Amino acid sequence: MNKEISTAVSKLNEVLRTDREYYNAWQANIAIQFIDAYREEMCVTLSYDVLHKIANDAAKNFLDLLIKEEK
Repeated sequence: MNKEISTAVSKLNEVLRTDREYYNAWQANIAIQFIDAYREEMCVTLSYDVLHKIANDAAKNFLDLLIKEEK
């Protein structure tokens, strides 16, 4: 990976780990993109509450994997 990109990702990870509001903003944006994509592609309709939970869980899982510290 390019050093500049690596530095940027490291900084992003640090901020996402330490700033809860920033983390929540990323989670919300990822979740709403999931909902928008789902609505454009799917024929089966889920209730908003179910779709909202799935989207938030998916966004949280993505972010948690992104910022997971290697041990």
